[in-house]
Amino acid sequence: SRGENCFDWRITPNRPYVPSVLDYRRPVRKGEASVLLLEAPNFVSNSLVWGFVAGLVLAKKMKDPMQLLSALTRPTYWIGITGKPVFFAPLIAQLERAFKEKETIIFVNYFHPDELLENDQSIYSFEHMVDNIRYLKEVMTDLGVSLKFIKACDIPKIVRSSF
Repeated sequence: SRGENCFDWRITPNRPYVPSVLDYRRPVRKGEASVLLLEAPNFVSNSLVWGFVAGLVLAKKMKDPMQLLSALTRPTYWIGITGKPVFFAPLIAQLERAFKEKETIIFVNYFHPDELLENDQSIYSFEHMVDNIRYLKEVMTDLGVSLKFIKACDIPKIVRSSF
């Protein structure tokens, strides 16, 4: 259906959290039961421009112009690390801003294995991923921030010690 796989994530933090059983999109509140897992959401850009672009794509995909209006009220944008560097750059810019506000950031991003294979979609490629990782490393070095690539299973240990 047109609305399939479209969720309103506005209430979801941009950092790892323990979800509520009442609504997995938000952290558990005092007195609520929690889900027995740690949610580590994708890191997103809070860019009005890129949020508008993402809203435009979603409005077209869903054939629903209200998605564009919604994108203007919650300007978030996400793309995988295998995406063209010009599209990945807003996440790096948001990461730079976030590091100026916090000590530890868990930058969650993923890709689908088929994005590394030669395909008809020029938006994703192995070469883009290499370029994006190189840019991410350069920016972190310029900020004086140590960068460590980890497995998802290691996130709980880091969260317990850093947040």
